Amino acid sequence: MKKTFNKDNWKEFEIEKYFEVKGTKTTKKENISPGKFAYITTKNTFNGWESSAHDYSEKGKAITIDSATDGASFYQEKNFFASDHVEKIYPKDKELNHYIAFFLIAILNFNNQEKYSYGRKRNQGNIKREKMLLPADALGNPDWQWMEDYVKEIFNEVKVEVIQALELDTEREREREEINSTCFNPSEWKEFFLGNEKYFCLSKAKNPLILSKYEEQYLSSKQANTVPVISATSQNNGLVGFIEQIKAEKENGKTITIVKDGVHCATAFYQPFDFYANSHIFILQVNKKNELDKFSAFFLCLLIGLEKFRYSFGRALTIKDATKTKIFLPVNKSGEINWEYMEKIVKTFYKGVVNNFKKELGLIF
Repeated sequence: MKKTFNKDNWKEFEIEKYFEVKGTKTTKKENISPGKFAYITTKNTFNGWESSAHDYSEKGKAITIDSATDGASFYQEKNFFASDHVEKIYPKDKELNHYIAFFLIAILNFNNQEKYSYGRKRNQGNIKREKMLLPADALGNPDWQWMEDYVKEIFNEVKVEVIQALELDTEREREREEINSTCFNPSEWKEFFLGNEKYFCLSKAKNPLILSKYEEQYLSSKQANTVPVISATSQNNGLVGFIEQIKAEKENGKTITIVKDGVHCATAFYQPFDFYANSHIFILQVNKKNELDKFSAFFLCLLIGLEKFRYSFGRALTIKDATKTKIFLPVNKSGEINWEYMEKIVKTFYKGVVNNFKKELGLIF
């Protein structure tokens, strides 16, 4: 039976009261050799994994939290080594499994959005003072069983979707062979400026919001008459929450948002729906016969993201810089951008990810 959210059964829990919050023993990378354990750092990707390790200093079944940069959280199922600025938390009265941890990490990372940075670190003191909105049982304690069952349902739904996707194997195989016949031929690729008005329209947000005015209104999931809010973050597709529709004109969906300043400068995401944005975002519209699809958009976002190394706190991405940004794109025989080719390439990669996920199903479910 599908579980539903009953707001009456949810309440705020103080992390310090219900969770152990501890630091980890710092192990320098030069003291590590390859092995069967993980070396966890402050990275906000790949579950914080930096490399394999020959030994461990920390027990698994804990959530690690970066206290150096943006406070990202990950679940560590197995024992691990840790670098500097890696904190860990786990419930005081419940052993974590990956279902419960998945639920908690979603809440931790949502609470973290735009709250922590180099200037305000998510250290042990700040973590202990945080509160988490969680389902409660009849005794008023965190309802660990409800969280576990809910995430299991999500995983099972994903499993069904993956299996359905795999039924398209024959068509995807044909597309893969078609791509491989011409893939990455330099003579069929050329440079394009993002300021090329024939193909792109780059602009600032039409009605940038001052997000601090809406923090109390943010909803964690989309409901009727609510609109996504996009900001300068590298997580959750740039999404920081949803608010009820206001008088300000929305930004058009089927476009790409580009972060123009801060630590995540030049991060690009595809926005399938109309949205609101703040002043830290550029909007890239694509001029093509059909609406921008998610596959072609993923291709563009990846190439735009390769420009991140050029920018930092000290050098923001201006509209002038953005229009002069060059990206290599495939072209057809007429020298026009080959959108169909881009779409097929991404679909082929998608198939590879699905097949790899299929191999892991027996381990996950």
